[in-house]
Amino acid sequence: MNIPAKMNSIIPLFGLLFLFSFHSTAQTDVVVNYYDGTSQNFSVTDDGKLYFESDNLVVVPGTSGTVTIPLSIIRKITFPLNQSLGIEDLLSENTDVFLFPNPTKDHFRIASSSSEKLSVRIYSTGGGLVLSGEYYANDLILIRNLESGLYLVTVNNKPFKLNKL
Repeated sequence: MNIPAKMNSIIPLFGLLFLFSFHSTAQTDVVVNYYDGTSQNFSVTDDGKLYFESDNLVVVPGTSGTVTIPLSIIRKITFPLNQSLGIEDLLSENTDVFLFPNPTKDHFRIASSSSEKLSVRIYSTGGGLVLSGEYYANDLILIRNLESGLYLVTVNNKPFKLNKL
């Protein structure tokens, strides 16, 4: 088969692209929003980690090192949806949700425009589930029996930080 000279230089390039596509790694995008209004983006590859340790968020993006962030300066942690992978938003409607008062001693409420029950889970910084239930917007959620400290609260799988005094 006679291949034009220009094609001879292109064929190895396609071979390299084909080989690279099998060696590329999956990644999860993470956005950390801070109370000062700034944010930081991370791409955690399949050989990386994201976990809570003591009162810190630890991000190991992959082979590039470790980032430790105090939870006290974090406003919100999000995992942007990657539409190219066909992942759909778990919330059927776009509602604004927030916890108040925060920080709090005994209780908090959830502000939401949703009239349906909200699935609420509260996790310690060690990752243990300490409270879960179904609540309507503005219901009183009692936490007076919890130790003082920071907690991760999910409302319909949307994460929030709660500071228990």
